[in-house]
Amino acid sequence: MEGTEQFTVDRERVVHETIDGETILVQLETGNYYSLRGTSVEIWSLIESGHSIEEIIAQLKQRYETQSEELEAATQSFVDELVDEQLIERFRSTNGDAAPRYAVALGEPDVAFAQPEFEKFADMQGFLLLDPIHETDSSGWPHRNPDVAA
Repeated sequence: MEGTEQFTVDRERVVHETIDGETILVQLETGNYYSLRGTSVEIWSLIESGHSIEEIIAQLKQRYETQSEELEAATQSFVDELVDEQLIERFRSTNGDAAPRYAVALGEPDVAFAQPEFEKFADMQGFLLLDPIHETDSSGWPHRNPDVAA
């Protein structure tokens, strides 16, 4: 398949926030939430800002001194897990339809590359699925979708 592998985040299905070096993701359709730390926060930031898998790996290689194969495998595995959990979607861009890329300030790297940390939690699933945030329109909470009965 030709083109560059990039990713999209469906903002009606996934919400996220980064606070104090940890990114929390909520998949609104499943009710699962996730905690990202360390290099996984950096990878998420690069995905969310429109970078391709090749660009993400290249940026990480510039930041960390590690075996290239280890970094590539860990990054690809993490991205695959994000796709499997329906937090991002893959698409192949060609020159004409590539997603715009935004600069990301990643800060100082740790001493060495560490495997991306990815934790999944399902303990709040029932509450998250009942939350009225699901009744919003594309402008997000707290704007109710006029098509949903009160």
